[in-house]
Amino acid sequence: MGTPPGAAGAGYFGAPAPAKRNDPRPALSPQLEMVFETRRGGDHSIPPPCSTPLVVRDKGSAGPHHMRSTLNLVPQTPALFRKLKLPFGLVINPMAAPGLRDDPIPTVDLGPGGPVRCAECKAYVNAYFRFVADGGRMVCNFCGAEQPVPPGYACPLDMEGRRRDAADRPELCCGSVDMVATAEYMAGGGRLHAFLATLPRRGRPASRPREVPRALADRDALDALHPDGAAWGELAARAAEAQVRPELYCLAAGPYMDVASLDAFARGAAGSLRFYPGFHAPADAARLQDDLRWALARPAGLEAVGRLRVSTGLSVGRCWGAFHRRTPTDLHFPAIDADQALAASIEVDEKAGGAGEAYAQFALLYTSPAGRRLVRVHTLALPITTGRSSAFRGADMDAVLALTARRVAAQAPGKALGACRDAVMAAAVDLLVAYRQHAAQQSDTSQLLLPEALQLLPLFSLGLSKNALFRRGVASWGWNDARLDERALWLHRLLTCPVEAMASIVYEASVFFGKAVPPATLEGLLGAHSLEALGPAPAPLPRLATPLSAAVNALLNEVCRQRGRLLRTRVLPAGVGGVDAFFSALVEDKAGSAGGSYADCLRQLHRAIVNKLS
Repeated sequence: MGTPPGAAGAGYFGAPAPAKRNDPRPALSPQLEMVFETRRGGDHSIPPPCSTPLVVRDKGSAGPHHMRSTLNLVPQTPALFRKLKLPFGLVINPMAAPGLRDDPIPTVDLGPGGPVRCAECKAYVNAYFRFVADGGRMVCNFCGAEQPVPPGYACPLDMEGRRRDAADRPELCCGSVDMVATAEYMAGGGRLHAFLATLPRRGRPASRPREVPRALADRDALDALHPDGAAWGELAARAAEAQVRPELYCLAAGPYMDVASLDAFARGAAGSLRFYPGFHAPADAARLQDDLRWALARPAGLEAVGRLRVSTGLSVGRCWGAFHRRTPTDLHFPAIDADQALAASIEVDEKAGGAGEAYAQFALLYTSPAGRRLVRVHTLALPITTGRSSAFRGADMDAVLALTARRVAAQAPGKALGACRDAVMAAAVDLLVAYRQHAAQQSDTSQLLLPEALQLLPLFSLGLSKNALFRRGVASWGWNDARLDERALWLHRLLTCPVEAMASIVYEASVFFGKAVPPATLEGLLGAHSLEALGPAPAPLPRLATPLSAAVNALLNEVCRQRGRLLRTRVLPAGVGGVDAFFSALVEDKAGSAGGSYADCLRQLHRAIVNKLS
């Protein structure tokens, strides 16, 4: 069985774990590094939340930066899996940037024969292959096939049946490894950095203005999130086949650029998209420069092909992300980097886990920046459970959020705005109804019962439903607070972002100064003695020689470091249009018709659960 966060498999530097709170909301906590061993005593370790700074020790399973499962205890049978309504899937970031103190990914050269693989299912050798017949034969942990060990790879076994050289071979003791590829794996490609400022009206493909000049209502379908014609998808396919990855920088000088079509082009060729609304060089040049610097410096692989394999009893369902597909099983990436994550749903089709564990393996064939052709193999072993409560205890809130967001976002183009938000809340209701019916220790319907591992489910569901992609325009404010390009940008982000970034997307932090703010606070942070003295236009946050200014700017620098990018920070005086956007982005508070409060959400969920049960 797996170990819970903070128990065996994990230890803090500097302080014990914080006390449990009754209020299930994110809390500011000291940034204490946690040493996380991916396995402990031969058992899977449940990863802590993504907000916890980790030092990862690879003990045979891939670390959570590279592979994160929504379930850390897999229901054994299809009947149990269907009954619990728990989403099962993986969020995979094969080129994730390792922490400075993480175990590095070792490189293994297995000689002229190349990587050792199962002859039946083609899975790569890993820490869970079994060796029998005094080391002369091997048994695949994915399909169970027994086969001869390739010549030159055999090794005698010890008294416990383990290869005597297992601890000296990274592919047999690590969850993540790079294997040197042989000649038949070789390929030959590039990256395109494109800067756009206006609507692409000329050439093929071209775009037309498609934004509706009014606030959207719940009944309105998001048809304009589809690309403007099939030519955009065709262009993406041609780029991917030519091993060209587009990296688009949309420096929006006007109100509309058709980001929806540009997103279809970028994602279809495994590319990326950055959007700078109302681009103003004096204010945005530093952010653009930082984005470019990181785009060139981040870990990346070229001419890549990936495939996800799962063990007997499981099957791979839908995949979401930025990639090109030539076959149903392979994902093609002209280039793939550390900011590019994909997600895949997993189904339990048959009784799983003949050896007590289920396995997933993502293998990525790629060219390193140094020109070496490598196969990066991430393998994850998850324990099987027959218990209902244990399956809920092993749920991963960050991965559940990432998988749910991708599922709903992928369905958004062409779907009614209100139906998108309803889908978010319906997923939460179905899960909580199943928990109450099959796993909860009490049945009192007067209380909203939440699984311990999913205490933040209502809050994150509310935040996701208030995301600009799904938010209806607020006509009473005289403008559409979620423009079409902004919706398309969030569609791209929700479908491609790493799991670590998802919580900050649906639950952003902001600061609001009311009229009663002390003058000393304004003076120390903004250099103004009153709100009226700030002036009518947005302005950058100043850096002053005061303790408060130093502390706030240090906090913002830490947020930028954690999110991996420079953020645009602005002081917005009352009456400026951006202030409306600020209020519409509030999650816990009620903001006009943009959505109810957190308390409203809890009541709505509770009412829906009671109605379903009755």
